[in-house]
Amino acid sequence: MKMLVIVPILLLVVCPCFAITITVDDDGPADYSNIQDAIDSASDWDVVEVQPGTYYETINFYGKSITVTGSDVDDMGVIYSTSIDGGTAANTVTFDSGEDADSLLTGIMIENGNTGIYCYYSDPTIKKCVVKYANSADEAGIYGYGAQPQIEDCIVRENAGDGIYDCDGQIINCEVRENFGNGIDSCGDLILQCTVADNSGNGLTGCDGNIRQCTVTGNTMGLYHCNGQIKECIVSNNSSTGVNPYDATNVEILNCVVSGNRGNGIVIHREGRIIGCTITGNKLDGIQTDSGGWGGCQVFLFNNIVVNNGDYGISSSGTTITTLKYNNIWNNVSGNYTGLPPGETDTHSNPFFAVDGYWNIDDEWVEGDYHLKSIAGRWTGTNWANDAITSLCIDAGDPTSVYSLETEPNGDRINQGVYGGTIYASKSPYGPEPYCGEHIPYDTNDDCKINLEDFAEWATYWMTCNLVPQSACWE
Repeated sequence: MKMLVIVPILLLVVCPCFAITITVDDDGPADYSNIQDAIDSASDWDVVEVQPGTYYETINFYGKSITVTGSDVDDMGVIYSTSIDGGTAANTVTFDSGEDADSLLTGIMIENGNTGIYCYYSDPTIKKCVVKYANSADEAGIYGYGAQPQIEDCIVRENAGDGIYDCDGQIINCEVRENFGNGIDSCGDLILQCTVADNSGNGLTGCDGNIRQCTVTGNTMGLYHCNGQIKECIVSNNSSTGVNPYDATNVEILNCVVSGNRGNGIVIHREGRIIGCTITGNKLDGIQTDSGGWGGCQVFLFNNIVVNNGDYGISSSGTTITTLKYNNIWNNVSGNYTGLPPGETDTHSNPFFAVDGYWNIDDEWVEGDYHLKSIAGRWTGTNWANDAITSLCIDAGDPTSVYSLETEPNGDRINQGVYGGTIYASKSPYGPEPYCGEHIPYDTNDDCKINLEDFAEWATYWMTCNLVPQSACWE
């Protein structure tokens, strides 16, 4: 019997069973009219729910595992109308008492202060917030010091300094734009599916974690001094170089589009691997390898498409060792190579992109679609389309590279360029399997045949009607 008594008591100790919601409203009935008073009264696991309004105050979580939230975290109109305005204070929101991921700030706009959100040796979760107008050029919208906050689904914009600085937690699905410093600076964990755009400084600087599926555009330099893996990113239309890892010794640039930058596309000074990228339309060199004062430079270039750049396709200088394998280098204005011989396995042909990127009459970059044309099938973003011609970059990559993710028929060989080795690679008309010459209307299972399987799919929805009211269906 003693055990039956002890077990429930232990569960009560570890279970946040008595969490409550504390309401805040600056002009209506609620538990409190300001947020800090609500935080001070809260216990771990409580929720502080803030109604729309502008709260002229600063807040500090003081180490509590609580949630401070707007009233509807999925409605941007509500988020923008629920504001904590720090005025001229040092920090509008402070985490400096060892907070962890259970301290959650979500669904609120943070304005002004020298810093919007300050994390000092603390690792909170910041989600679905707007952070803007931090007014110190030496600070940031979100500023960390020995901190690993998780920053997700946030908009960080128009701050006087950097957007996000020295935050070593994951940064996921954020917009970081129009800040007067760098977009994201000195952050060392995963940066995933972010848009980093139109910042006065660089897009990303000194970020040594993995940078994946990000769009980096309209900044001074796209990515600078980043030592890690840069994968599946679009780095376009920056006013200087697209990607310059500077003194990085272990950078990998994989399956990226680097296009329409006003400087070089990619510059490597020490060691790096550029694999399966499409590098096009940059005002200067597509790829520049330059050992400079570092004393040595080793670069591996495999399966890339480097075309239509304003100076050389690949430029090499200093004590540089560049290994070239199965790249397509074509139609670069000053020449395809300088400072190194052509790669023995490189090809030189029009890649036949679905749509070429180009500089328009106003000297503005118009982005292209870099899927390769194919009579067997090219992915449009929603479906497979068939072209009248097939790019010679299909099945032209390194025969030892992994091609298994490419949609069949894939020719048992990887394509060159950004979609090579992925499910979006253009199909091959040269493989052992038959290919679809032209897709047929009503082919519901995409097997290039109209048969009983398609009829069964169609019949499943026979006589379906979603008109409101339902009585209108049969009038």
